[in-house]
Amino acid sequence: MPRIAYRLIWIFSAFAIIGFTFLFAGKPYAAPPTAKMKTFTIKDNSFSVMHPENWKSNSTASHDIESEVIYSPSPDIHFSVTSDLQGSLMASVGAAMPDLGSMGGDSSGVDAAALNGMPGMDKLRAESKKSPLEKLHEMQASSLSRSRRFTDFQDGKTKPYAISGSEALSTDIAFDMSVGFSGTQKMIGKRITVLTGERRVSVLYYCLKEKSLEITPIFEKMLKSLNLNPSDPNSKGV
Repeated sequence: MPRIAYRLIWIFSAFAIIGFTFLFAGKPYAAPPTAKMKTFTIKDNSFSVMHPENWKSNSTASHDIESEVIYSPSPDIHFSVTSDLQGSLMASVGAAMPDLGSMGGDSSGVDAAALNGMPGMDKLRAESKKSPLEKLHEMQASSLSRSRRFTDFQDGKTKPYAISGSEALSTDIAFDMSVGFSGTQKMIGKRITVLTGERRVSVLYYCLKEKSLEITPIFEKMLKSLNLNPSDPNSKGV
């Protein structure tokens, strides 16, 4: 066979390989099949959560100050639980701040007219009326929106929630994330903030939008199993 024929075969083969690479890279990652659920308890015993048996628990703990477990069976599926002391301390400091909404009366010693005339005072008053949980939940959104991983981050409606008897807030989220060679793909999920007596617990889960019907029920089952006091035999999740 002439040398030119070999070269043509090599060229066409190279283009075929490149074409199939982009074709398959642009397709969503296949979610691994789920097996039966099992319970994972974090090392510092601050929480436990059930997960599909074939989803690996990637956990870290830093001297009982912050603990986290992440489940990411494929790059476009994520479920994480983070428990930390810092958030609880921040909430305590915020609760100790004076209520600006009540300042300016005769007994406060503050000139109400001068106080009301200060730039940004209306915003400060509104912020001061928010609960520690609301403030922590807003901090979670701010942190996610600043991350390069969450392009065009969008918050949905925030609703009250409860986990292990503790008050929580839950918000739907949507954002774009780079997936393979196909540019960005639309992700949807939820973010949840819980404030217990000692710790802040943050939950984040998301998946490819077109996978949501398949994966979201698994996420919800995991969320409902989240136990913030696993050492208590009578304690349960949601």
